[in-house]
Amino acid sequence: MRWPQPAKPGNALQKHSPPPLPHTERELASARPPPPPPPPSTTTILYRTGWPAAFAHLSADGGPWTAAPGVALPPPGPGDGRWRALVVPTAGKVELVLTDGAGAWDTPDPAAPKGVNYTTRGGGVWTVRRGVAARVAVPAERAGEPGAGGWGWVQ
Repeated sequence: MRWPQPAKPGNALQKHSPPPLPHTERELASARPPPPPPPPSTTTILYRTGWPAAFAHLSADGGPWTAAPGVALPPPGPGDGRWRALVVPTAGKVELVLTDGAGAWDTPDPAAPKGVNYTTRGGGVWTVRRGVAARVAVPAERAGEPGAGGWGWVQ
């Protein structure tokens, strides 16, 4: 077996040779991947409903509740036409119930006594669907993209 000869000026191998590997600790430190991004500073609530209008009656970080019916969730974007999104400017605790603004309310357990609410903790993206608030694992390439894909990518 013959090994390739070292590249010489003008040799095609020289143009495509990989860069030399770092040798010092300083060079190794600069070659490491960047640290992970900071945790989210907002909480995004994704809600799937067939209601023509939807509102989130909520309290952020133990503060006062919004006046009923609450904050309007914008109309759905592209996708299945039923997902709505609301961004709450906190990464703390969000307690909420949802309503159509005309008397219908969505709580985790409609048979439970008054005061049972959906709760999110720690920011990020959450779905509220079928009585459960659940954190969504957003693909890294979508992080920080408000309305990415019309929210249709959340199933």
